Amino acid sequence: MEHFKLISRNVQAGYPEVEFTEIDKDRWEARKVGIFSGPKYGYVHIDQDQVIEIGGVGLSDKPWHFELEHEIWLKRNPQFEESKISKDEFETVWKVALEFWKKAHN
Repeated sequence: MEHFKLISRNVQAGYPEVEFTEIDKDRWEARKVGIFSGPKYGYVHIDQDQVIEIGGVGLSDKPWHFELEHEIWLKRNPQFEESKISKDEFETVWKVALEFWKKAHN
């Protein structure tokens, strides 16, 4: 698994300002957290072959680009800044998103 953080500049309404994504060995998104203004959290994951989407975040219907293609995409879309992050950093954000929704619905 690989983990990434994507910061969006000039965010359109209804889109996350920051996304944290977990990519599996075949380059598919496995889990994702979106942080919207407010802050409001959304998350998505796969549970027993079913996609669970909470709070307006979805998984891509295509695998992630390979390194060179992805670098070209980032250069063409300067409103995004991406960095690789650790599994621990991803897990921390994942837990915050889950707690956000537990508190919001209790």
